[in-house]
Amino acid sequence: MLHGDLHHDNILQSGEAWKIIDPKGLIGEKEYEIVPFLLNHLPKINVAETIDHRINTFVKELNVSKKRILLWGYAHCVLATCWLIEDRQDAASFLRAIEAFQHLFEYYYGHKK
Repeated sequence: MLHGDLHHDNILQSGEAWKIIDPKGLIGEKEYEIVPFLLNHLPKINVAETIDHRINTFVKELNVSKKRILLWGYAHCVLATCWLIEDRQDAASFLRAIEAFQHLFEYYYGHKK
């Protein structure tokens, strides 16, 4: 069971404890859960470097698969881009993220998806 929308704005500090709010309730791989956090508050430049740094932190701390995170990130961004285009909204940030996930996958794994 996954939260489904885990990102910076859904993690709140309450005294000494942390609380996660606004769950969507999805079933899936734990690597997918990380993707919304990776995409939140991305800069307009150095997107791949920012995503890579965030992924490396999760891989180190949670012992998750970097390859699975990159693949889920790519898939999530393509879907989000389609939704935004369908709604006639700006998809530029997701297009940059798609390019970043593709670049990182090819860099680490040497071939295209």
